[in-house]
Amino acid sequence: MDFPSLLARANLSNTVQRRAILSLLSSSTTPLSHADMALALRKKKVSIDTATIYRIFKQFLEKGIVHRHPSTGAYVLCALPSCTGHHGFLTCSECHSVTEFADTALCQAEHAVARSFKFKPQKHVTDVVGLCASCQ
Repeated sequence: MDFPSLLARANLSNTVQRRAILSLLSSSTTPLSHADMALALRKKKVSIDTATIYRIFKQFLEKGIVHRHPSTGAYVLCALPSCTGHHGFLTCSECHSVTEFADTALCQAEHAVARSFKFKPQKHVTDVVGLCASCQ
């Protein structure tokens, strides 16, 4: 993945800390928490404080670079940055791997359900939990 281009498209500076976080997220098959990230960065001898990790994740969330996983609250790199709209997740309950998907029909169905209850959604996240092909 071309991290400098990704950061440039998001109007974010190309810093060592941002690239290090993106690198760790891109190599992980499971969501990473702030604590996971801090530990992994320390092991890689990347100098970054906890407040900076929180600030970078906040920026990445706002720019759509990462998603906050609905079940764990940890973060995953957006695997479908060119797909606008609803993104969902398939989460393996055994190995904890996460696969991201986009489905327009599912998005429309969720909005229809919300409207039927006179509810105006601001966002919605789908997380299907089960067993991945490797764990079945």
